[in-house]
Amino acid sequence: MTRQLSYFYVAMLFSSLFRGISIVTVAWGALEVSGSIAATGQIFVISHLINVVLGPGFGTLNDRMNRRVAVILGQTIVGLSTASPFVIWAAGIDLQLWHLAVMAFVSAFGFLFSTGSLDGLLQSLVPAEKRPQAASLTNGIRQGAMVAGAGGGGYVIHLLGLPVAFLISGLLCFAVIFCIALLPPGQLPKKARGYAAFLGELRDGFGYFRQLPELKSLALASALCMSVGQLSNALLPGFIKTIAEGGSDLYGLVDAGWSVGGVSVAFLIGYLLRRYAMRGGEYALLAGLGLTSALFSFLNAPILLVVVHGLMGAAFSGAKILADGRLLQICREDMMGRVRANVQMATSLMGIFVYLSPTYLAGFTARELYFGWGVVLVLAGVALLTTRPKSLPVEA
Repeated sequence: MTRQLSYFYVAMLFSSLFRGISIVTVAWGALEVSGSIAATGQIFVISHLINVVLGPGFGTLNDRMNRRVAVILGQTIVGLSTASPFVIWAAGIDLQLWHLAVMAFVSAFGFLFSTGSLDGLLQSLVPAEKRPQAASLTNGIRQGAMVAGAGGGGYVIHLLGLPVAFLISGLLCFAVIFCIALLPPGQLPKKARGYAAFLGELRDGFGYFRQLPELKSLALASALCMSVGQLSNALLPGFIKTIAEGGSDLYGLVDAGWSVGGVSVAFLIGYLLRRYAMRGGEYALLAGLGLTSALFSFLNAPILLVVVHGLMGAAFSGAKILADGRLLQICREDMMGRVRANVQMATSLMGIFVYLSPTYLAGFTARELYFGWGVVLVLAGVALLTTRPKSLPVEA
């Protein structure tokens, strides 16, 4: 492993710790200042709406920028906005829900700059044939660090208070910046200037999916995988409380099962990819994710809930790793920002649908929603596996 690639993995470690802490901090903060469970979902939906509306445009902008500069700019925006509740508290002002909404709104712009550019930096550091293994290690680091961040965030809030948790989250972004600053710039070929050229590149981003049918299948598989994680975020607490008749202790164990399964499979797949291409495995694992989700809906016994939720996390992790690794292989480096933005847009559309499903599908129980969405994923996985386009050479 090169020193520069090590810096990238450390940056991903800090970035994922931030994600874990910030999710817990924002969720707890929204509940504390509003007293409403619905407020948490409303705050999280903000970033998804921005991804849908502005994602493709920012993806095009990222493909015109120095990758390193784009990540540093994005992380600076996220870090400053995330630390803002601490500044508000230090100024003696009571934190309000609208403060968190503004923070989420501003942070979303930072993520638009940094997400696709991080993928582009990874592409510049790793040869195409080794990118699936790199994606496996990256996802393992991401999931493990998010677990540690979420658990640590809860203790920070308990021991030091909510404002300090926001400050620590913001400081982690600047740790990411330090690591990224040590990397090469990831400079792309110069593009023509002007509004017309920008619009042309925006159209090219959408057209690229038509040119490479495999990209469309990978994007759909990735978005569907993420939907189950989003579904569990929305439904798992209610499922445990009302159906399994458990408390927060059981909720924590079941939720942790997902992460244990995800981290374990990330490193297993990294090992297997050294020997097998595992082409199409992402679609088979997507069907497996649907099957385990449907099975989960029938369970009540605590040990079975933990085990099957762990299998769900394993299937999710495996499918996401293989889809991301293949996407990094076949996507041209100068298109990575637009491709990632369009995949993120699809994921966000799915997220909006899933996060609001308990509202517009209020007549269905959590058990029925888990089962129904699981069946959808089984059918989608089988369809994608049997109709997947012929695999293309790397960096088509």
